Amino acid sequence: MKFIAPIVFLLCSIGIVYWYIFPQYQQIQTLQSQLSQYADASTQAATAIQKQGTLVAEYGSITPDQQSRLQEFLPDSADDIAVARNITDLASRYKVQIQNIKINDSSQQNGSSGNNSAGNSGTPASSYGTINLAFSVALPYQTFLQFIQAIEGSLHFTNISGIQFSASAAEPYTYSLTLNNYWLN
Repeated sequence: MKFIAPIVFLLCSIGIVYWYIFPQYQQIQTLQSQLSQYADASTQAATAIQKQGTLVAEYGSITPDQQSRLQEFLPDSADDIAVARNITDLASRYKVQIQNIKINDSSQQNGSSGNNSAGNSGTPASSYGTINLAFSVALPYQTFLQFIQAIEGSLHFTNISGIQFSASAAEPYTYSLTLNNYWLN
C-alpha cells in the first residue's frame, strides 16, 4: 500500500500534464505567435501612417501652378481635342499647316482597358490609356527638327512612335508623324 499512493500520484500528475498543461501550453504558444503578428502589423501601420504624413506634406508643398502643369502633363481623362489643339499650337509657332490628322483613342478599341503599347510590362494595361495621333507636315529639315524638339518639350506626355518622310529635290519635305499621348484611367 505504501507504493500504491506514490504511483497513483505519479499517474495523476502525468495525466494532469498530458490533458491540462500541454493543451494550455499550446494555446499560450498560439497566443504568443498572434501577439508577434499583431506587433508586426502595428509596426507596419505606424510606418504607413508616418509615410502618409510625409506624402500629405509633400502634396501640400505642390503649388497650384505645379498641380495644373502636372494635370496637363498626365491628365485623368482622355482629351483628344486638347492633344490635337496642342500639336496645332506648336505647328502654328513654325507657321506650318498640319494635314491629314487622324486621331485614334485606343482605349475605345480595347474595351476601355488602355493600351500597353509603351512596352512597360510592369504597369497593368488598365492603369493608362493611349491616344494615337497621326498627321503630316511640310517643312524644311531644320524647322522640322525644331518642331520635334517643341513636341518633346510640350506639357503633354507624348512620345513619337513613327516618322515617315518623302524626299524631293528641294525643300520643304513632307513628314508624316505618329504620336502616342498618354492619360491615366
